[in-house]
Amino acid sequence: MAKILKVLPALLLAISLLLTAGCFGGEIVVPESVDGSQASDDTPDAEKTDEPAPELVQGEDAEDAKPVTEETASAEITVEEAVLFEAEGVKITVTGYEDGWMGPEIKMLIENASERNVIVMAAAVSVNGYMMPMASLYADVAAGMNAYESLMIMSSQLDQSGIDTVAQLQFYLDIQDADTWDSLAKSDLITLSTSAAGFEQPVDDTGDVLYEGDGIRVICKGLKQDIVWDGTVVFYMENNCGQPVTVYAENVAVNGFMQDAGMWSELRDGTRIVDGLSLLDLSDLELTGIDEVETISFSLRIINSENWNEIAVTDMLTLNFG
Repeated sequence: MAKILKVLPALLLAISLLLTAGCFGGEIVVPESVDGSQASDDTPDAEKTDEPAPELVQGEDAEDAKPVTEETASAEITVEEAVLFEAEGVKITVTGYEDGWMGPEIKMLIENASERNVIVMAAAVSVNGYMMPMASLYADVAAGMNAYESLMIMSSQLDQSGIDTVAQLQFYLDIQDADTWDSLAKSDLITLSTSAAGFEQPVDDTGDVLYEGDGIRVICKGLKQDIVWDGTVVFYMENNCGQPVTVYAENVAVNGFMQDAGMWSELRDGTRIVDGLSLLDLSDLELTGIDEVETISFSLRIINSENWNEIAVTDMLTLNFG
């Protein structure tokens, strides 16, 4: 039974990766109007903070760094070998960068010199300031043993965020006891710069502003046909409120009828995300596809991701498509 419990998270993660690999396909349908007291088409843009400032784990100091041109940014991406985290007898070293079949892979050597079996995982992964919720690292390393594992980033998530060049990754590493699942150690926020460090990531925050306040912005970019779900309302979200936040939708209705839908978006402070509200089964509403969607209504709830304290709740918002 214990062995099954250890394998289950990896299996669930693999299934989730496959399910999201083809999302956000097709052309976007922009809403004609947005109804709701929180909505605004002429809300001024919030001040952009494209460059987070945690201490670099690797890479040159800013004063010595060479400017990144289009030619250098498009060259093969590499990372230098460096120790990322060492605690409780476990040492984690980045060894390289590789383009895998599902997307970029950050290669790591995990050395377990302790007397415990451990699990090493990554959390709150971002690339170029955009959260990557389906990024994965899961390493099960027996006491006294070593393992080569990879932090995997899905190319589909890079694409939907508009990322062509991986210049910087940020994440936490968590070391757990494999037998008890107790957390043994968690790193501070790690910043890993690639050979494209200094590349300026373009930001597309166009769309209908649904919420802006407390350093948080939620912008609707429209409705897209999905490969996995029946459709997805695509959002650009930005968090500069000084705390980690989770944004989710409540009371979702399509054409005035309640609809099963899913959205749970987590953002570290100083990050962005392109994520979606997935419409699960339009056939329940006797709709054949998103071309028959006239309105989508919902409210947004924003909470602190760590203590679940409420930050904001919008009034009901209605997106009009016809």
